[in-house]
Amino acid sequence: MLEFNQETFNDFMQILYQKQDLKYKEFNDKVVNGVGESIGVRVPDLRNIAKQISQSENDLEMLNIIAQQNLYELRMIEGMLIGLIKVDNNQLTAFIENFVENRINNWALCDCFVSSLKTKVKHNKAWFYEKAKFYAISENPWEIRFGLVIFLSYFKERDYFAQIQDIILNLTSQEYYVRMAAAWLISVLYVEMPIETLDLLKNNRLDNWTRNKAIQKIKESFRVSAEEKAEAESIKKLFSQKN
Repeated sequence: MLEFNQETFNDFMQILYQKQDLKYKEFNDKVVNGVGESIGVRVPDLRNIAKQISQSENDLEMLNIIAQQNLYELRMIEGMLIGLIKVDNNQLTAFIENFVENRINNWALCDCFVSSLKTKVKHNKAWFYEKAKFYAISENPWEIRFGLVIFLSYFKERDYFAQIQDIILNLTSQEYYVRMAAAWLISVLYVEMPIETLDLLKNNRLDNWTRNKAIQKIKESFRVSAEEKAEAESIKKLFSQKN
């Protein structure tokens, strides 16, 4: 296994380029708005590389080196590494805050980073909930999306519903990827708590675009019955008539 450090960084990059898939690059560059400079390496390959780095003696050194680079794949690996490395809470907080506030510039980086934090959230759920609430009321669209995707990934229990609903209803950002995350969040909450989420969908403070997208996602879900989908669709029709 390669000894990951500054001296071997060029060798590391050669390994990364060996994983290049130009057809995947063409596809990914189209679906990920703002991807920037990229090689075209698939996510499973990036996860394997991040895992190898996390098992080396120089994992923190390599993380700091990668954090200075802007290549899309390196940002992805950086986020994955944050979820894998073993550090104290202060270090972890610094890494997460820097990544969310300075490194995320597209939905794929955001969502992949959230999924990479599964183990970290499991061991410190209260901290992540407060952090998600903090970012969800930010003015930065990627920080908001991070908060919303944290909610839908790890906080689907009834205990959190009232606060999350309040955050959704008070969103003011018109950014597409924020509104899509809000709709996605509502659809996920519906699967777990259909009665409460129906009331949210009926709330006049919820904008029609987010409501309709959420209902669309509910109707696409395999975990929602035909009767429930019809009920959700009736709400869409009701608000369409009002407007």
